[in-house]
Amino acid sequence: MNARIMLLLVAIATGGCFDDDGTSNDPSSEDVRKSQQNVAEGRTAMAQGNLCDAVPHFDQAVRQNAANAEARFLRAIASAAKTLIDSIANDATRSSPPLIPRDLFLQSGGTIQGSSCDVCSLSVRFPDSLPDDSPTSDDVARVLTPLLLQQAAAVVGDFDQLPRDFRFTDDPTQGSILPPCLRSRSHLVNIDEGDILAATGSLRASQAVLHIVSAYDVDADVDDTANNRRTPKFVVENDPNLGKRLADPNSANELGSARDLLGGAASDCIAAIDSIRGETDDQDHDLIVFDLSQQSQIDEARRALLLFGQSLTQQVMFRRQDFSEISHDQRVDLRPFLEATINDLRPLLPEFTSAGRFDLCSFPDPTLQGMAPDLTQQDINQLIGLTCPP
Repeated sequence: MNARIMLLLVAIATGGCFDDDGTSNDPSSEDVRKSQQNVAEGRTAMAQGNLCDAVPHFDQAVRQNAANAEARFLRAIASAAKTLIDSIANDATRSSPPLIPRDLFLQSGGTIQGSSCDVCSLSVRFPDSLPDDSPTSDDVARVLTPLLLQQAAAVVGDFDQLPRDFRFTDDPTQGSILPPCLRSRSHLVNIDEGDILAATGSLRASQAVLHIVSAYDVDADVDDTANNRRTPKFVVENDPNLGKRLADPNSANELGSARDLLGGAASDCIAAIDSIRGETDDQDHDLIVFDLSQQSQIDEARRALLLFGQSLTQQVMFRRQDFSEISHDQRVDLRPFLEATINDLRPLLPEFTSAGRFDLCSFPDPTLQGMAPDLTQQDINQLIGLTCPP
């Protein structure tokens, strides 16, 4: 047989046994054993605060056995924590940009000691005041946004592959994964599907916010604002471009990505509610527990999440009969914002008080440029529990 044909057949035959990252989908009994051993060694390193050693063990455990859910869960947490800590604490010499968060923090006058190899030795000191050449908010967003998006996507990617019956228990009596400096309380914690779904939804929502920030001008003078205790009114009025959508055509793509992520976040949170409500086991040590006396509020939250997700692509109606916190039907349509037809966020802001602070009792346009055409200032006061002067 032609050698190339043989190689092709071998590649096809073995292709289903590995994921794109080299993880084994059909592990041998020895791979399973080694995977569990790597998890045990990774847990030991993590409990000692040594993420430098923990992450490679968890990563290897997943590669040896893609079905090792505990390895995948711990890899997601440890890897994200290590990357974020390294971005601030790593003082490795670099010959050229790009900037990393450490550069911005040091430029702002802060000091950092320690590393991800010993998280309990980490020491971060914030400056009392910011130097004149401190990074702007645009600098911070430009450096942090890609990093946070990447890490959130990595965690969500691992969480999405966890089986529905996954359950993780952190039991201090059997060996906690937390290092001594982070063990504030010694009690059992169970993490299951509902908690994972809620965390995934929160991460997707955070990614959406980062994409929205990337679509608008956020370039404020941080050191002047912080050192001189500038009011929101001063900051907004002294920077006419602040809050305007960037001219870059990619800003529309950023908002499109935000819409997709917000839809996914709503779905995740609905699934989390359904999962937690469906639990029949002992929930004394669960991370998220619903109070049985608040079932009606939970029902409303679920309906609100469903309508919110739909409002990203169409107009929806929040009906008075379904929600106790509204006094009349409310139409909502978020398409103008997420389809890049709102080019300036300023009209969405409330007015300012005499002291220059935001006055939530006074929105110039309570309909939010028509996205909530039935919304009034009185409705806003009721929704957020404000008592405003007549």
